[in-house]
Amino acid sequence: LAGNAQYWRGDIAFSQRKDFAASAELFGEGYEKYPEHSKAPEMLYRMGASFDRLNRTDQACGIFALLSEEYPRMPGKLKTAAAKDRRRLDCR
Repeated sequence: LAGNAQYWRGDIAFSQRKDFAASAELFGEGYEKYPEHSKAPEMLYRMGASFDRLNRTDQACGIFALLSEEYPRMPGKLKTAAAKDRRRLDCR
């Protein structure tokens, strides 16, 4: 349950408080502590989205690339969202 709790802490910072620096940190901690958790791909994606909101494009692109490498079998909805963000940010 700790992985779920970490995800939801990050989600609250991202969605409700719009504190993208805190959400990037919380999602990053969650991914590092629970890389095998079912929400790990989502935590990594949301970390990239947090960096995007902070206008830290290079870091966002790096996270989206890592997401594709680490979780090639991530859910289709997540894969589509990450690909769309990578195109929008012109990630290389």
